[in-house]
Amino acid sequence: MQAERGSAIRARIRHLRKMHRASSAALAAALVGLMVFQDGQIQLILICGALMVVAFQSVHVVVPLAGAATDQIDHLEKLEKKHSEDMRHDPVTGLPTRAAMLDILDMNLNHASRHGHRVGLCLFHLTSLRRINEIHGRDAGDLALRRAAGIIRTETRKGDYVARIAEHEFVVISSMTKGEDELHLIAERIESRISTPFNTGDDEIEMKCAAGIVRAAANEIDADQLLQDASIALRAARARQTNIITFQHQLREEFDETLRNRADLTMALEKGQVEPWFQPQIDARTGEVVGLEALARWHHPALGIRGPGAFFAIAEEYGLMEKIDKVVLDHSLNALCQWRAQGIKVPRVGVNISAARLRDPFLAEQIKWAIEKYGLEPADLSIEILESALITSEKCQIAKNVRSLSRIGVHLDLDDFGTGHAAISTLDFVEVDRIKIDRSFITGIENSERRQKCLRTMIDLAAASEVIVLVEGVENEAEKACVAEIGCHQMQGYGIAHPMPREKVSTWVEDWTAQHNSGSVSKGSADLPLTKSA
Repeated sequence: MQAERGSAIRARIRHLRKMHRASSAALAAALVGLMVFQDGQIQLILICGALMVVAFQSVHVVVPLAGAATDQIDHLEKLEKKHSEDMRHDPVTGLPTRAAMLDILDMNLNHASRHGHRVGLCLFHLTSLRRINEIHGRDAGDLALRRAAGIIRTETRKGDYVARIAEHEFVVISSMTKGEDELHLIAERIESRISTPFNTGDDEIEMKCAAGIVRAAANEIDADQLLQDASIALRAARARQTNIITFQHQLREEFDETLRNRADLTMALEKGQVEPWFQPQIDARTGEVVGLEALARWHHPALGIRGPGAFFAIAEEYGLMEKIDKVVLDHSLNALCQWRAQGIKVPRVGVNISAARLRDPFLAEQIKWAIEKYGLEPADLSIEILESALITSEKCQIAKNVRSLSRIGVHLDLDDFGTGHAAISTLDFVEVDRIKIDRSFITGIENSERRQKCLRTMIDLAAASEVIVLVEGVENEAEKACVAEIGCHQMQGYGIAHPMPREKVSTWVEDWTAQHNSGSVSKGSADLPLTKSA
């Protein structure tokens, strides 16, 4: 936007100069309209004869002119100069912007090439800035940015150059004169200080930071390539949940592979190669099927069936998760209609919603429309939300969407419970119907008193909020018997059934139902009441 404003001003200056050369007298007598941008608003300047009317929002000023076009040109050139200066300094932190940084980087690389020394570049990403903005507001986010900028300034050396080049990103350009590890040590100090929680007065804020480092060779003069290499290192650090990574050439090979996978996944979505498979969920007391969870699968033409672990990270990084969410939802509702038309009893189908889509303010309306499209009821659908995506603030968009979904009657599951940051108190204002306890709490539970006590505690806490408990990842008969004995309401896992394509669901449900009628009650759980209907 700023670049467009500058271009408009410069274009008008060129036009005026051309008109002035052609006929300054004619220009003074003519009515000329100028579109000038200031503070994001279009301002109209009218020049008529010897008067100039300047409209700044609701204020109009009449300025006498000497009748010469040069005054107009001078005025616009001042605007252009101010605009250029604004583009080169970040208004929040006062640091130089990307445009200014590129000029300095070019100068540093040229100087290093002539004198035979190296230039280092460190790219920092504030990974939790969006979360801070959502929970605490933009003012807190700006405070976090200013704090990070101050830390980076104080931890860098005299002669190092610091800039903010994107919403979440800062750059440090450094002449490397004391060895290879020098910039890495600076980055470690910066990362450690930024990651230390701080107070805003009302709240304690936790900021996370990752960094990518690249060292230019003595003859390296390509600033764009250097920045790209730093971005690749930063991406690797975030993907591996490592604070700092220094660029190596194999990272570029990995990045190129990622780009190919992104192209393949985009094509797969266009060709309908991504669709859900379904894993049954059963009542721990009776064995009755209470629902099916939809799990995305990629039918890769060369590599076969690929699970979420093979492509979700790429989808999240490149903004494809919302498309996958919509595909899985549509296929799942369509499948539920078909099963019911065949007389197959499937009470409910559950779909996972990504954090990206949970931020969509129109999410509830979109899901309601999808349900109505297939003639289903809201209670026929469960929305599964990762605990790590559930931000503990009643005012954030995610919490608003969760409440909106609950109001329209959709069932809500809190997935991977116990692995994220949500508190039991959060279950009240988001009105979750069911928590799904992560497999990490279940593995070997039949031989672990500690895990059994932990599971009992979570069940008791859920009961206080009238929330159903489903245990994930049950893989054998011993685990099934143990969690049923402890009092879990529902379960799913390989010990019951693996995920399956939609065409196999009907046969599985019929066979399972025939083997587990209402008289087949799991020992120890028959007398445990469900807190809500399944």
